Amino acid sequence: MNCPFLRETKVRFCQNAPSRKLIPRAADALSEERCSSASFAGCPIYRDHGEQQQSAPPCPYLHESLMQYCAASPVTRFVPYSEAMLSRCGSEAYHYCDLYLELTHAGWPAHPSDSIAVEPGLFYTNNHCWLDLPESGPCHIGIDAFLARLLGEVTHIDYGALRGLVRPIALLKVDDASWQVTFPEKIELTGCNLYLRSDPQRLTAEPYTQGWLFEGSVPAETAARLRAQLATGEAAHAWMDSETRRLNEQIQQLTAVAADGGLFAPGLLSALDREDALVVFQEFCSPRYPEGRNA
Repeated sequence: MNCPFLRETKVRFCQNAPSRKLIPRAADALSEERCSSASFAGCPIYRDHGEQQQSAPPCPYLHESLMQYCAASPVTRFVPYSEAMLSRCGSEAYHYCDLYLELTHAGWPAHPSDSIAVEPGLFYTNNHCWLDLPESGPCHIGIDAFLARLLGEVTHIDYGALRGLVRPIALLKVDDASWQVTFPEKIELTGCNLYLRSDPQRLTAEPYTQGWLFEGSVPAETAARLRAQLATGEAAHAWMDSETRRLNEQIQQLTAVAADGGLFAPGLLSALDREDALVVFQEFCSPRYPEGRNA
């Protein structure tokens, strides 16, 4: 599936020009174009390349190519049609494009105010990462709304690796503490969301969209196994509710203060003693591999 803002057009350019300028083809303007009429014979570039005999128009150095571009971008950048599938515009990965998100106002899913938001099409690990596995294009990974609420405001983000066959790691700084988030499965990591380094608040403000962390690919066999093992849909909703209850119970045990049964406070880790915060993070966010939660 292509991005709805992806457009295609034919562009024309001079093969011998010192700088290649791509000109979108306009059918009604061809008759006035020098390169397409007999007047191309007077072009200095045509004459300077040793043409001894004038040929019929168009100019033999005039080339045409099919290109694609983003109609939402303020600056038009033409991309060869053959490379379209290499970009996120030509696959379902466009859902993570900032321009697409801003223009369509795509954001968090609607959910009751007393529960943790769950995006229906994602798969969730038991250490509160999410995985988007589309039929086409790269996969994306981030933290879910439970972990985002637990962390609160993140002030700095570092990545363990930017590429390679790895378990993706992000080191998140909150106040004076640093928390390591690890996706519990190796993927072929092809990129990280480096924009988060300049605007780390996106991570917890929009964890399912602009706050994504990793981009990569998953072998078909591994993808099939993850789809069978990780929580998604209604199973993910039920699991998220149970995690909230379990956290409230653990906080009550650690602090000897009765929980009211509702949602825990944003930035809970920073409100706890360091030792208690480590216990909570280890219990809920350590990279344990899930075992058939959808079964």
